[in-house]
Amino acid sequence: MVDDSYGYISKVLESQASHWSSSQQDIFKKIGIYYTIYAGVKPLGHKHGLFSKKDTMTLDILKTTLPVTLPLEKTGQYYNPYDHNIPRMVTETTPFVYDNYCRISKNNDVSALLRLKGALIIPVTSTVHSHHTFVVIFYSPKLTPIELKGLTSLHQEDIQFIGNSLFDEWYNGQGREFNIFFSRSIFCPRSLQVAQSFADGFTTKETAKKLCVTESGVQYHLDHLRKILGARNRSHMLVELMRKKVIQ
Repeated sequence: MVDDSYGYISKVLESQASHWSSSQQDIFKKIGIYYTIYAGVKPLGHKHGLFSKKDTMTLDILKTTLPVTLPLEKTGQYYNPYDHNIPRMVTETTPFVYDNYCRISKNNDVSALLRLKGALIIPVTSTVHSHHTFVVIFYSPKLTPIELKGLTSLHQEDIQFIGNSLFDEWYNGQGREFNIFFSRSIFCPRSLQVAQSFADGFTTKETAKKLCVTESGVQYHLDHLRKILGARNRSHMLVELMRKKVIQ
């Protein structure tokens, strides 16, 4: 078992006790207290032109129980073009062990910070989005990659349940405020102001006056948004923006 000096295990088990089995609680104790919830971009998001190639190799850090910030995560995002695990993270639907050699080769003090031995990736399956996804990564101070593989092969469903439960708890709390289109700055704020004005029923002339831009400027922003979204027309564009929850 890992050190519970921070009280994380007891706190999590207390909050999850009503719907975690004894087996699931034991597995959580074995894996450890250190986990981080990330958001990543699916290949479809890049294929549709919404996200860049760099976006597909970047993870947003949403919640972590790590007592220190890992070297490559100081900006609130993890970007590592050498991490071949990331494409797998955003496409897999079952837990797998993290091959952290590519990360250690870039930051050889990552494991030393917490004396970590292995890491386990749990793709979140309790929510599905077309362009992005979520994963929970456990960083284990006690279990080696081989031991984590053994645990996963024996208890895959329980481990998946644990990952989904931890994500759902975060999402039902502060997680609803997260929007990957904002975190990756996909849309120009001014363009969204223009789109919101049209969604509120204002005309081109009224929007230009309200936002202190020219009518041609309003049209530029609309054309810019339509191009990014691949929208057929203005109505289609507004529907897509509402669907992505970047306007109301």
